Amino acid sequence: MRLLEEGALAWAIPLSFPVDFPCAPSESTPWEEVHTKGTSGWRRPGAGGRVRGVKLGEALTNRADLQKRIAQLAGRLQASAVVQEGDTPPEDPARLLDELSEMSTELERLIAAINLTNASGRLATGETVTEALARRDVLGIRQGALRSAADAVAHAQARYSRSEIRMTRQLDVAAIRKQIDDLARQRRELDTSIQEHNWTTELVEDASR
Repeated sequence: MRLLEEGALAWAIPLSFPVDFPCAPSESTPWEEVHTKGTSGWRRPGAGGRVRGVKLGEALTNRADLQKRIAQLAGRLQASAVVQEGDTPPEDPARLLDELSEMSTELERLIAAINLTNASGRLATGETVTEALARRDVLGIRQGALRSAADAVAHAQARYSRSEIRMTRQLDVAAIRKQIDDLARQRRELDTSIQEHNWTTELVEDASR
């Protein structure tokens, strides 16, 4: 375990985790775990102030978990919404609705904080994370379009070999495949930079920061 301190706050980091990955300190440390707004951190008992150290990567994981739990809750609500007369629903629908409201509110707050962090954070290239995410998405779209075109040429050639209709290629498939490989490399490198940023950047929940 490695300890990183920031004033009254400190984190214990397993050496196998990314630097600053939030996790519990060792049993010998006198710190306490603090939960706030769906996130958690560690601080020394009696230490005041906001709990720091919630990384963007952790917030993204929490967002995915909340989305999964809400989807599961929708199924539980459906199963308890209507029952035969005289039967009891598997779960209390009113309680499930309360859970849905709470989780939806937390998800909305988390998404807003993630978007705010992405808009204000920058990668080493100087572009904001929001811009980098947009570029990563477009790189994937271009890959898909070019791959479809290359596959169409290959499919047409296969059909021509079994028919009398003459087909002529309008694209250089080898060049297209090379572009696809280059786009895939760019996307991998960009994704690596984004992931590194996610685990070294603290979540921003206040636009004034």
